[in-house]
Amino acid sequence: MKRYVLIVLTAIMVIACTQHEVDDVLSGAGEGKIYASIIGSDTKVQLNDLKQTVWTAGDRIYVIGPDHYGAYTFDGNTGDRSGSFTRTAEGTPPDQQGYYFDQYYAIYSNFISYGRYSNGNGVIFAQVPQVQQYMNHSYGLSANTMVATSQDGVNFSFKNVLGYLRLSLIGDKKVRSIALHGNNNEIMSGIFYFDLGDIYNHIWYDQMSNSIVLDCSEEGIQLSETPQEFYMVVPPVTFSGGFTISVNFTDGTSCPQSTSKNLQIEANTIYPMATVNTSESGWAYMYINHTGEAVSYPILIGESSVTGVINFGDGTSASAGGNYIHNYVDANPSHTITVKSKGAEGFVIYGCDGITKIDLSNF
Repeated sequence: MKRYVLIVLTAIMVIACTQHEVDDVLSGAGEGKIYASIIGSDTKVQLNDLKQTVWTAGDRIYVIGPDHYGAYTFDGNTGDRSGSFTRTAEGTPPDQQGYYFDQYYAIYSNFISYGRYSNGNGVIFAQVPQVQQYMNHSYGLSANTMVATSQDGVNFSFKNVLGYLRLSLIGDKKVRSIALHGNNNEIMSGIFYFDLGDIYNHIWYDQMSNSIVLDCSEEGIQLSETPQEFYMVVPPVTFSGGFTISVNFTDGTSCPQSTSKNLQIEANTIYPMATVNTSESGWAYMYINHTGEAVSYPILIGESSVTGVINFGDGTSASAGGNYIHNYVDANPSHTITVKSKGAEGFVIYGCDGITKIDLSNF
C-alpha cells in the first residue's frame, strides 16, 4: 500500500523566526595604508554566494583621530575578503576645527560629513538612503554603515550599526521597485547621527522619510517560480503595528503585502521574510526534492475549478491529477519538482519512498 502526505496550503505572509547574526570586520593601519580582513559572515557592503561579506572594488572608508582626517580606498578586487586600503584624500584634522577626539574612528558609510563634538559628545553623521539600488543576493552598495575604533590608529574592528530586511518573491513579472513603510509611519530613512560612545544610539537629524524604496532599474528583475531575494538596509526600529511592502512591476501593476506582526529591527542582524507569491493568478507553489528514477504525480484536492501544473527537473511538465508515474529521461539521481496550483486546499503526494524533502517555505 502506498503512503501519502496531505499538505494544507496557507498562502499568508509571515516573518521567519530565524535571524542571522552579523560578524565584525577586523582591520589594521600602516603608513599611508590600512590593511583590512573580513572574518565571519554577513557583514558590510556586499555578500557573496556563501553569504560571506566581501570587499568591493573602490570601497572607501574615512579615518578621524586626534591628529588625523583622511579617506582610504580599497586596493583589491570585488570579492576579496582581505586587502589594503591606500590613503587617497586628506583633510583638516577635526581638532584644528575646534573639535577633539581622544581616539581614532574609522567609518564606512554612503554619507559622511565629519566627526565633531556636540554638547560635549563626539558624533558621526551618516545616512540610511531613502532610495537604495538593487544588488543580486546582497544589499546595495553604499547603503550600509559601519564604525570602528582604535586607541593607536593601527588596529580597527568594524561594527555594523544598521539592520537588514530580506524579502523573498516569486511570480511571473518583472519587479521595477519595492516600497517599504511601517504601518504606524515609523521613520525609515534619512540623515542620522550617533554618539561615538554609543554607536547604536541613533538620533534622526534631517531629510527623514517614513519609507524606503528599493530601485530595481527600469528593465526590472524577472521573477520566476524560484524565490528571488531582495535586501533592504533598514535602521534599528520597532514596527509596532507591522509593516507593508508594495512590489511595483514594469507593466505598471503592483502587489501590496502587509503584516500586523510586531517586529523589532536590531543592528547587525538580517531579518528574512517568508516567500510572497506576487502572481495575480493566485498560484501556490511547492518544491519537492526527489530521488529515484520515477515519481508519482501529486494530486490536488479542492473545488472543481482546481488546476495545477507539475514541472519536473528534466524539463518536462504535466497537468496535475491522477495517480500517474513520471519516468525521468535523464540519468540524474535527484530532481527538484515544482508544483503550482490555484484554489487547492492541499496536495496529496503518492509514492513518498522517493521523497527526501518537501519545502513549505513558499506558503
